[in-house]
Amino acid sequence: MNSVNAAVPPANPLRKKQHESTNAAAKETLMKAAVPPAMPLLPGLLFRHTLYLSFVLGAAAYLWPPSWLFLLFLLIADRRCRGLAHLGLTLLTALAGFGCALFAGPALPKETEWTPRRKVLLEADIDEVYGAAGGRLRIVLSHLQANGEALAGKISWNWDQPTLRPAAGEKISLNATVLPLTGFRNDGQDSAASQWRKGLFWRVWTRGPQPTLRLQPPRDGPFLRRCKYRAARLREHWRESFELALRRGQGHSPFHSCACAEASQDPQMWEDNKRGNAAQNLRMQEDNKSANGAAAAGILPALLFGDRFHLSIDDSERLAKAGLAHSIALSGQHHCIAILLAGLMLRLAGFAWPALFLAVPRQTLLPAAALPLAAAYLWLGMAPASLCRAALMLACWAYFRWRKRPAALFDAMIATLACMTLCSPSLPGDIGALLSFSSVAGIAAIVPLIQKLPFFPKNTRRSPVKKILLAVLSLLACTAAALLATLPVVLTVFGRAAPLSFLTNLLWLPVLAFWVMPLGFAALFALLTGIQPLADSLIKLANLPCQWLLELLERLDDAGLLESLWLPRPHWTFCLGWTMLLILAVWHAGRKGGLPHRGKALLAAGAILLSCGPALWLHAGFQQDIHLRVLDVGQGQSVLVQGPGHFTLLIDGGGMRSPRFDTGRDVVRPVIANNAPLALDLLALSHPDTDHLRGLLFLARHARIGRVLVAEGLSEAQKKQPDYQEFLGVLARRGIPVLRLSPGQSLPLPHGLLLEVPPGSEPGSKNDGLALRLSCQGHGLAFIPGDDEKGTLNAMAASGADLRADVLIAPHHGSRRNISEAFIRSVDPGIVLASCGAFNQWRFPSRDLREMLERLGIPLHATSESGELHLVWLKPAGRPSWHGVAKPRVLR
Repeated sequence: MNSVNAAVPPANPLRKKQHESTNAAAKETLMKAAVPPAMPLLPGLLFRHTLYLSFVLGAAAYLWPPSWLFLLFLLIADRRCRGLAHLGLTLLTALAGFGCALFAGPALPKETEWTPRRKVLLEADIDEVYGAAGGRLRIVLSHLQANGEALAGKISWNWDQPTLRPAAGEKISLNATVLPLTGFRNDGQDSAASQWRKGLFWRVWTRGPQPTLRLQPPRDGPFLRRCKYRAARLREHWRESFELALRRGQGHSPFHSCACAEASQDPQMWEDNKRGNAAQNLRMQEDNKSANGAAAAGILPALLFGDRFHLSIDDSERLAKAGLAHSIALSGQHHCIAILLAGLMLRLAGFAWPALFLAVPRQTLLPAAALPLAAAYLWLGMAPASLCRAALMLACWAYFRWRKRPAALFDAMIATLACMTLCSPSLPGDIGALLSFSSVAGIAAIVPLIQKLPFFPKNTRRSPVKKILLAVLSLLACTAAALLATLPVVLTVFGRAAPLSFLTNLLWLPVLAFWVMPLGFAALFALLTGIQPLADSLIKLANLPCQWLLELLERLDDAGLLESLWLPRPHWTFCLGWTMLLILAVWHAGRKGGLPHRGKALLAAGAILLSCGPALWLHAGFQQDIHLRVLDVGQGQSVLVQGPGHFTLLIDGGGMRSPRFDTGRDVVRPVIANNAPLALDLLALSHPDTDHLRGLLFLARHARIGRVLVAEGLSEAQKKQPDYQEFLGVLARRGIPVLRLSPGQSLPLPHGLLLEVPPGSEPGSKNDGLALRLSCQGHGLAFIPGDDEKGTLNAMAASGADLRADVLIAPHHGSRRNISEAFIRSVDPGIVLASCGAFNQWRFPSRDLREMLERLGIPLHATSESGELHLVWLKPAGRPSWHGVAKPRVLR
């Protein structure tokens, strides 16, 4: 009774007012106590998430130092880190990640006694076998023995046009040339570093039949290796049966793989049975090139088994142009099929046992039910790193769902990232991992925003129309979020943007998820259960959209609608600024009103960081220095000259005969477009050999070029080369002017630069071409003679012209047949640079050239040993001066 009376407010007005003020003060005190003093930047970001991210950023800082700025942004964003204890714990966690990355990296192999240019008897174990586009196998070998000497690390073996398919777990013996995995070390790029972090230190390349190849099943090896071999045989048998049914449905000749021979046979008979299929496999490859729909038949094995062996290089490139390359790569998006199947199974289970969802909600059971299907797909796809990441993320998602965490997907992503970084500290340097986690982060951020939209159905009962609209809306939002989140990585690594990627993903991904993949798995299940007619029908239905897709992409490519937009490689500040603005967009999207002070500070910081790259580019235009860069293009030559006012001159572009690797696109373009547009004021071709010209074809098609220089008086054989004719045709179609210079002519350039063609350099052989001398205000900077022969070099030296230059590019990559001491004395260089490939078969630069230059006291540097060679002439007083160093600044 007293408590009831105490709750009644007093009748006195004065006491009533005092009571109300006391209640208001108490309520305000309670509200202040209920709000934590330090809130994270993003909703649901707990302090343990901050620790996870700090560990990952610490490990990433070892590979990419600007990651420390990301850590600084994290510390500023999470106000809990303003306390001394939280700040110290976060910094210690980041240092622990840095230490793991520092000490957990694989040790590089030591020098070997055998000469790497010669063939050795290689004995190893097969770890992985993948089918690559264009009829190629990529095989990873471990436990290496070369001529009886143990080698550290693993070997990446690329077998073009193989005549048999080995299986993982087998032992191999082969006579092959084993080379260190190196090359293409230019400013901002090192293609071998990512392979080193995976333990791949060596490479082997073979083509066609290998008579010395010997394979042996692991009879007496470790138990786990024998289990791995049997599992690989079973998987290969399934893949082979599926491809046989696929080709039978298209009316092509069957393909019998060799990897599933019975292990109980005699080893010699087992090997002979494999080799008996070699001719049949070669016939299959020829049929694969000519048959209609054969390329489409390569999409289903890529989706189900991760094998792209039957996918042509042209179709693979068209998929990349359309932004669909990720759709045929085994990744987390294919685990969505397992989630869909698990949802169907749960729905059927709900009909049979309605009380199931009363005990455990369906949203909680869904990821747990998808785990067995994901594990089966993980084994079927040979467990690539992308599928392993997705499976671990699915397992973490199932765990957090079971624990009823509100942001289970966000929790799962951060926990997976931290666990995988702890197991492999080099994970932040993996491009696939960056793309995977960036896309998942974008999707995890956009899903809560979709649920807050006013037209999102809040009731549990939804009409079919609302379900379809919701599915389309969710797909649009998730696709846009994934594209925006991965934009910095895509621009930095690939530098290309597909204009139709959003549309093609929107049209293809639903067909892939609800038609191609389910029917493909159903066909495989029917095939394994012996229902062959049903399997053939399902395979035909599943392959129809694949064939339609490739036909559509071919027509779009022929019409020029699939051309990629080649954008500048952004400055590293772009990644941080873009991330900050995306976080601001997600943070502010769910709130009403204007931006608070923290949001305004975040917006200003993001805008400043985004403007750093353009500001640095503008600043570089006012510099008066002249840069000479001999790019590492392998066994070829490409020389880049950069001067005041963004003047850019490229002499040659390297090139290789392989149709899978474009030197101009993958090596030269990233250097030119590093925080700059893909533009050249002047492009010069010394002569039409493949190792000088083929890399220019890409630039001729896509770069903005002012003028092109070629040699006058090339031989008829040089003019009739297909690459040269294609090069001139592209220039003519784009309307780019072509200047043909003869010996004795010169071309004035901006800022006092002059490009001269010395007298006596008339082309007389297939290697002779355009020899160029670059000077500034009468001072010789560099002499680039291309591949000119010894007779031409002697003629230039005897002409009496001024050939002096600070730098000489070694003629013909340093060949001993192109050495002319009279020519070198006429040039009188302070340094000689040779452009050649690492461990090339010609041993460039030659020993004769090294001995001659050593006798003359001229230092020699080669791209095969140092990577890109970068020289700078300072120009503080209008006249260029030598940098004053005894050797070029080497960029490793």
